[in-house]
Amino acid sequence: MIYLACPCYNGMSAATHKATLQATQKYDVIQSIKDYSSLTFNFNSLWCDMLNIRKQHNITHFVMIHSDIDVKTDAWLDKMVQMCDETNCDVLSVVSPLKDNRGLVSTGVWDTQEQVVKYRLTMTQVGKLPEVFDVVDVLSQQDQMKTHINNFNSVRDFHLKLAVNTGLMLVKVEDWCEKVHFRQHDYVIKKTFSDGTVEFVPQFISEDWLFSADVQQLGKVVKGTKAIKIEHIGKFGYANFGVWGTLQEDDLS
Repeated sequence: MIYLACPCYNGMSAATHKATLQATQKYDVIQSIKDYSSLTFNFNSLWCDMLNIRKQHNITHFVMIHSDIDVKTDAWLDKMVQMCDETNCDVLSVVSPLKDNRGLVSTGVWDTQEQVVKYRLTMTQVGKLPEVFDVVDVLSQQDQMKTHINNFNSVRDFHLKLAVNTGLMLVKVEDWCEKVHFRQHDYVIKKTFSDGTVEFVPQFISEDWLFSADVQQLGKVVKGTKAIKIEHIGKFGYANFGVWGTLQEDDLS
């Protein structure tokens, strides 16, 4: 049994509703929709619901789809489970672009020492990755990072980890799932600009990057994929396929 979580606020897009109906041709699914304005409370309500019934219903996987995701791949859930099994990962996340013309995606590289995302990928970079990828695949594209790759024994020992998004994400449900939840971190910094002015600036670390970090802190394997074609619905449908965008690499803005 697979738990299909659909967090939304003020309803779900017709495209996302269609995607849930066409998710699988082989698995039994329990679908749950929660409608709360608080993002992490919404996610955690679905997560707790899954944990509370997982043994009773023998739930093997948790999949989350946001209410603004249009999935273009048929039987996408079947394909995600297959890829998860074939690549031996615990979390598999589909690459999702941000809703602007830069071509940035919310998948990136997390630094466990500094507790920040060092950079996000662009659609140009995604185009060069294998269909299922890990942090080593990502770092291999960065010339300045290649020397680091040779200096660690395994991905689990390395301080740079893959940060993925929750827009369309599959989790293999096991006991470790009881040790994690969705959270975000908000804070304020005092920043000095190049012209000497000083301002207080709000900052935050999103729930998807922190979930990625927390899962990997437990020694679990997180991977990304571009094999499932989606559009992130905004003013337009921002596609995770094809090479597009004004940026070749993250401008860190």
